[in-house]
Amino acid sequence: MDSVRAAGTVYRELLSLFEGLDATSDIVQVVEGISPDGAACPLYISVGSGGSRQTFWRFTPDDEPESWFDEEGRRLGEAAFAQPRPGSRLSSPFGPRRYYGRLSGSGFHDGIDYESKVGEPIFAAADGVIEHQGGYFEYGLTTKVRHAAQQVTLYAHMSRFAKGIAVGATVRKGELIGYVGMTGRSTGAHLHFSTIINGKFVDPAPYLSNNGNRYLSSPSLVTFRKWQQDILAAVKNARDQQRRPPIDDFDWTKRI
Repeated sequence: MDSVRAAGTVYRELLSLFEGLDATSDIVQVVEGISPDGAACPLYISVGSGGSRQTFWRFTPDDEPESWFDEEGRRLGEAAFAQPRPGSRLSSPFGPRRYYGRLSGSGFHDGIDYESKVGEPIFAAADGVIEHQGGYFEYGLTTKVRHAAQQVTLYAHMSRFAKGIAVGATVRKGELIGYVGMTGRSTGAHLHFSTIINGKFVDPAPYLSNNGNRYLSSPSLVTFRKWQQDILAAVKNARDQQRRPPIDDFDWTKRI
């Protein structure tokens, strides 16, 4: 375990998971790949052997942020999203709602609202890239962050944006991205927070929950299984190549 601990900050999140495991084995297998920018990145890590072996996979679904998952596709560790307004009261949930004070009509609330004061900080819910920053229909000043191929979060009614943050910038989970306001169609200061999956608004609440029962969606689970098979096949192929005895130059000349 000490060798894994020294591997760097990339394993810090996984090491925190080990604290809750009853893993007495010192047998640890780490398989790494190379990211697009050339850096080493973990693919999976196994602890123990035989029937007690536990494997954790570093996987990037299309519809939620990258994380560690167990063999069954259950997300491990902290929630997928951090609270964009920590400590603020949830004033309006996702889903149908009535507009009180009107003679008729109701509507669908495509996000959740956090009761706040103008100027209070807003934080990125997860790692991602700033996709939009500016006015956005009735949402007023808005920031959109892409976290995965099919997942975006939206932060609306802002008063201003954080300095040094612009479209195309990479942000980290919990990083300051702006400040609460009441721009656009707003009856008072608050943060409107939405989650968009494959172009459709979905309830952000499950992504903010850390109840330990967050599994991959059905489409992502299919991709996860295929990805696991591809990784294991590549590892087997690499091992077979290492076991294959080398052929010296003399043998090659005899075959020409």
